[in-house]
Amino acid sequence: MRDWVNKPRTNGYKALHATYMSQRGEWIEVQIRSEKMNEVAEKGIAAHWKYKSQGEESNDEQLESWLHTIKEILDDPQPNALDFLDTIKLNLYATEIFVFTPKGDIKTMPQNCTALDLAYSIHTFLGNHCIGAKVNHRLVPINHQLQSGDQVEIITSNAPRVEESWLSFVTTAKARAKIQAAVRRQHRILQREGEEKLAAFLAAEGLGNYMGNVEKLWRFHNFRDKEELLLALGKGTITLGNEDKDALLGNKKFSFQSLFSFSRDKKKEEKEVEKYDELDRKKTINLTDESLKSSYIIADCCHPIPGDDVLGYYDENKHIIIHKRNCPIANTLKSSHGDRILAAEWETHKQLYFNVPIQIKGIDDMGVLHEITSIISQQFNTNIQKLHLESNNGIFEGTFWINVHDVDDVKELCAKLKKLNNIKAIARID
Repeated sequence: MRDWVNKPRTNGYKALHATYMSQRGEWIEVQIRSEKMNEVAEKGIAAHWKYKSQGEESNDEQLESWLHTIKEILDDPQPNALDFLDTIKLNLYATEIFVFTPKGDIKTMPQNCTALDLAYSIHTFLGNHCIGAKVNHRLVPINHQLQSGDQVEIITSNAPRVEESWLSFVTTAKARAKIQAAVRRQHRILQREGEEKLAAFLAAEGLGNYMGNVEKLWRFHNFRDKEELLLALGKGTITLGNEDKDALLGNKKFSFQSLFSFSRDKKKEEKEVEKYDELDRKKTINLTDESLKSSYIIADCCHPIPGDDVLGYYDENKHIIIHKRNCPIANTLKSSHGDRILAAEWETHKQLYFNVPIQIKGIDDMGVLHEITSIISQQFNTNIQKLHLESNNGIFEGTFWINVHDVDDVKELCAKLKKLNNIKAIARID
């Protein structure tokens, strides 16, 4: 049995269908459509644009490439709609450059793109495993900006090494989308590890793994939610211990001295509550050297230092926490707890030190680390609190935690380090 049907489609085109009955009594459908109809069916009505200007082959290729990029982004959609729109806009109105692969093939890229952007444009695997590049036979870091006419060879490692900091220098929509997707996958793995650590801790202490206990813990560590707590546990940046147990049980350790001073501490606490209750929310708080030692808390999420544009957040524990105004957490607090936001300004005189992380990348060579530490210790007379460096295939990157007085110290230090030939990128981490 055969039944021919001329079935209309919703996009205005008609496809020819044929249905057959097999010997086993099963229906088989055959659809016949032209190349144009196939394009519309697979890519939507926007694909019909290419058939309106058959003589403009370059425009067709540009549209095909643009549609393919949008499809790749949609395969890994952004959780936030505004982030998604920003990602799309990255590829619009970009001036193009032309670079060459080692085999002589030409790749078209947006102006100001980096070696990492090129790696992701070739293949996601290449981008996720990228550790550097050779541009015109010279070794450069992944954030090196490409110029038209450059010959580029991507250098990779065996294991993927995607980092969230890459988002600060990639310029193409595809690279940004793929990095965000990889970071989200990494975070999910770390959060699962963190959840296992949390469950093991609660079980060992005989505590229930219910939401109330979990909320107490993430609030105790000043995180925004459970996910941040699990991520920190997975990364190993925090370890659960006796203090966390005491926080969950509401225990307070008393000595004989604390028993005698309990009344005095109670009165002191009442005075502090009165002081904060009388706080004028419309008045700007002055962050002096003395007040920073006793009255305010510097937020760990954004590490504000004198010279940064800051604000204060008056929390439920009667503490004032100082955030940078552009801190993501501060933006959340402004939208949800606007009545607790206080204006703040610095009045310091280079008496206190603030520990800030500074990220550095460059080409590895004999004596580079000595040159860096010499500038920090001798020319700035400051301490390196912590140092983490890794070198792979001639390119090193890492983070210094350095004591500084203010933003001017950071700018001066970065300017001096940039003068070293092997340093390719240096910036303070927010």
